[in-house]
Amino acid sequence: MTNPPENPYEQPNPFAQQPPQQPYPASASGPLPPQPTGEFNVMGLVALICGIIAIGVSWVPFLGWFGMLPALAAVGFGIAGVAAQRYQGNRGLAIAGLILGGVGFIFCLILPIFTGAWFVFDQVISYDSSLGL
Repeated sequence: MTNPPENPYEQPNPFAQQPPQQPYPASASGPLPPQPTGEFNVMGLVALICGIIAIGVSWVPFLGWFGMLPALAAVGFGIAGVAAQRYQGNRGLAIAGLILGGVGFIFCLILPIFTGAWFVFDQVISYDSSLGL
């Protein structure tokens, strides 16, 4: 038995079961990038907060050295957040925290030296002016 030929003028049934479709089109350039899993990258958030604290503390004269601890924590949590396979698609916070931690660490090294030198030179100048020199 053969099936009768299909009628070319017949409308398709809108309620007929459709074949499953791929969520993303196939690419000839290679595999698709990892998709976000919907999980939140907590290590990335901690890295971002520590990096912001490190940059904020680094500007305080004579206390900027204390910003190194949150800066190092931001770098550590940022590396852990980027390296975690679980958060393959949710790395933005971890990368931002890693960058802020690195910048905060550099600021914690450089800015206290400049603010301390500024304070010392200001004291020397005010002392010289009080002596009439």
